[in-house]
Amino acid sequence: MKKLAGILAALCALAVAAALVWLVRGGGLPSDPDAGVVFDAAGGHWPGWRGPGGTGLAREAAGADIAFESARVLWKAEVDGWGNASPVVWGDRVFIASAVGGPASLRRTLVSAVDRADGRLVWTAVVPVLRRPLRPPAEQNGWATPTPACNGRRLAVLFGTGTLACLGLNGAVAWTLDLGPIDHLWGLAASPAMDDRRVYVAVDQGRESSAPSFVAAIDLVTGVPAWRAEIAPSGGRGYSSPLLLRDGTAPAVVLWAGDRLAAFDAGSGRRVWEVPTFAEIEPIATPLPVGDLLVLHQSDRAMAWRAGPAGAALAWARVAADGARFARIAASVAVGGRLYGVTEQGGAVCHDAAAGTLLWTGKLGGAFFAAPVAAGGRVLFTERNGTIHVLKAGDRFEPTGALRPGGRTDASPAVAGGRLYLRTRSDAVGTILWCLGAGAGR
Repeated sequence: MKKLAGILAALCALAVAAALVWLVRGGGLPSDPDAGVVFDAAGGHWPGWRGPGGTGLAREAAGADIAFESARVLWKAEVDGWGNASPVVWGDRVFIASAVGGPASLRRTLVSAVDRADGRLVWTAVVPVLRRPLRPPAEQNGWATPTPACNGRRLAVLFGTGTLACLGLNGAVAWTLDLGPIDHLWGLAASPAMDDRRVYVAVDQGRESSAPSFVAAIDLVTGVPAWRAEIAPSGGRGYSSPLLLRDGTAPAVVLWAGDRLAAFDAGSGRRVWEVPTFAEIEPIATPLPVGDLLVLHQSDRAMAWRAGPAGAALAWARVAADGARFARIAASVAVGGRLYGVTEQGGAVCHDAAAGTLLWTGKLGGAFFAAPVAAGGRVLFTERNGTIHVLKAGDRFEPTGALRPGGRTDASPAVAGGRLYLRTRSDAVGTILWCLGAGAGR
């Protein structure tokens, strides 16, 4: 009898453990996306790709001096699956999208929420795969490259499968939508944008694709497309994310595809204006708002426009011969009228944002895919090997230190509330999510 009782006790323990795993992994998530959610702030947000307003600039207190060069690891969390998507920060949560399985062996797509205070895994939601693309993404790209978007009540996540999902901040899946057919050569990478009513997505599949290219707006409540506008596909394929501009009048969705930068009315999808850009077979960069300018650069070519409700006027244009020094993939960030970026050779560059002229250069390190971010007078560049180079923003090249939390990455970091959040790759679990900032650390 004692032996039987021991076996039963062991079985009960296993059942309880399995139930707990099931609950954490999403089996016990609520069906109501608003259930138990308190919609408050916690020291600033990083609501989507390139942070607030798509600028890469953290909204910290005026004059705050955040010495990131002396930041410590406050916590690290293990998250299932891998992806190039940036962390998203809202309230007391950090959200991250990932996928389990390689390009030809996808098993599931996930969204996870981590407690912002201590790195505890709060929930993981499984997003159903509605349809597979006609060809899998490239190994370097993967299934979870688009960064989610959050407005404080809903979280929108797009995967390389073409599935767009809307979740509550409690992990409940409100709806899913298939954007396919997807016939993108290397896989979807453009991140969604969001306002209080809709989520905006861009699918640029290239001229050789059998499927259409478009920009669309989807109602957050119903999951039904509000409008969809066809776009001329890029020569190869596109990865540029839509930028939502709010200039005090009618908001607009700005998208770069091929050799055109176009603005669409966010309410109706009507094309408001369109201007020519430099030709690019694979547009990657997202237009960067810098004051009243929109700056676009890639592969040592750069342009800037003054954009308004009715049109956009060219402010300046540069090529390599007259000073443009920008990498193909890594983006830039503007602080105090200066534009900070990296070169293809791993150097830091600073341009005058108003004129596009090169101000200074300096050597950083190896290769950079991640977009730089800025906060508290510092500019942070994340190398592919995981090293974070910290520079003081100013009129000369002034490195102040480097952070090396551990692990390689192509994902761009997030900055909010004086803390930096970075995902690195782990062969064992998929993703390590790091939180760095001032404090005792661990």
